This record gives sequence, structure tokens and C-alpha cells, in this order.
Amino acid sequence: MAIALLFAFGSNVNADLVTIYSNDGSTPLQFESNSVSDPFGTGMGDIIAVTADFTGTGGTFKNVNTGNIDLSAYDGLDWTLTYDIYSHQDIDDNVYSSPNGAFNTNAQNFIDLDGQAVWDTRTHTGTVDASLGSGNGNALFVSNTRGTTTDPQPRYYLDNIQIVVDVPSTAIPEPSSLALFGLAGGLMAIRRRK
Repeated sequence: MAIALLFAFGSNVNADLVTIYSNDGSTPLQFESNSVSDPFGTGMGDIIAVTADFTGTGGTFKNVNTGNIDLSAYDGLDWTLTYDIYSHQDIDDNVYSSPNGAFNTNAQNFIDLDGQAVWDTRTHTGTVDASLGSGNGNALFVSNTRGTTTDPQPRYYLDNIQIVVDVPSTAIPEPSSLALFGLAGGLMAIRRRK
């Protein structure tokens, strides 16, 4: 009977998805980006245009990111980063997305900007480690133009950036579980009387 009770209560355990960052393109990311109205007629509304113009600045890398997000309250929980990305021309850049800091990953996820002129949804997952980055993290997009880019035009576009965490919710027994619990108590009482 104990096994049945454990199964009944365990089946109600679930998780809530809590959005800790969301950007539909209406707010530019930090550094080399700005918000523009979708110039391609794809129905995306405001999107983020990411530039990598090295004219007069030197260097090889350009970054954009969501800024520091305090993740201390989510230590040990799983996160998911999703975003849409678009390029309308074949770009000779190495572009990576790299959630870092308390997102507990240094994985550089290569983004192939092949100029197919379609929106592509990407997803990355991991576990929050609040001991890293003083509990802060960000979704970082890195462009390596190999020191050759002088084109001031946007290199690629981003939209619908979301970071969510899976937060366990308190298991609340369903009525059927409560009925089973009551039945078990009744059977135990009958058994004792015998």
C-alpha cells in the first residue's frame, strides 16, 4: 500500500517555466546592435540588427549580449535559451552564441549565417551555477570577422530572445490521490480491528 501512495503523490510533481529574460526585438542588446522595423517583410515586427563594423575601431571580435541577469535565486535549476536568427546574405564571419557566467557553460554554439533569408530558431540548455559570475549570467553573441569586416550594414538579425528556468512547484495532491490516501487509511483501520 505504501508503494501505491508514493506513486500517487509522486505523479503530481511538475515544474513551472519562469521567464527571466525576454526581448521581442524592441530593445537593442548591449554593444553593437540596434532595434529596427523588420525590413524583409517577414512579419517579425521590431527586430535586433547586429552590426560588426570595424572601420576605425580595429580588433577582430564584436559582441552583443542581454546584459547581466541575476540568477542567484535559480542556483541548480535548468535553463533554456531560445532565439530566432536571420541573415539575408552569406557572411564570412564566425558567429557564436555562448551563454556564460552563472549559466554554467562556456560552450560556443556556432551559428551558420548562410544567407538563406529565413528565420531559424535555436535552443540551448544548461544548469544555473550561481557561484560563477557572482551569480550573474548573460546570453552572449560573438562575431569574429577575422579582422576583415568594414561593412557598416547589419551582419545578422535576432528576435524573440527568451531565457527561462524550470522552477519546481509544490506538489498538490489531486482529489484522486486524496481519495486513495483515505482508502488506505480506512483499510489499515479495518485491518487493525481484525
